Amino acid sequence: MAAEKEAGRKRLNKKHVVMILSTLAICVLITGAVRIYTLPVDWDAGACSGGYATFVFDKYGERLVQKYLDGSDRKDGIISLEAVEGTQEAEWQDRTIYLHFDITYHHNVEGTVTESLTFTGHRIWFDTYKWGGAMIAG
Repeated sequence: MAAEKEAGRKRLNKKHVVMILSTLAICVLITGAVRIYTLPVDWDAGACSGGYATFVFDKYGERLVQKYLDGSDRKDGIISLEAVEGTQEAEWQDRTIYLHFDITYHHNVEGTVTESLTFTGHRIWFDTYKWGGAMIAG
């Protein structure tokens, strides 16, 4: 009888240990994901040794140009639109990045137009941003 109780306690203790370790592992995973989510842009940019603006521009440039076109009140007259390579600059603070670059488009009434845009992105994962609308600087 005493041996059965002892065996039952050991099984119960093993179950508790497994449950505690499983809960601890889940908590560590959740904490890690939250930590990665809240890292500043500086953390991503540090690995690029000065070329982070180009990296972000290459990754998101076409999508941001399309976002500009979709929100433009002149989109019906725009014949072609492209981002100007080499004009990109980026600055960041905490989890927010500001990507500046020029676009050139050909409009059927206005001719060739160049505008400077700034997009604001919020870091949501490694080198992944949720972008807001464009601010036109000129």
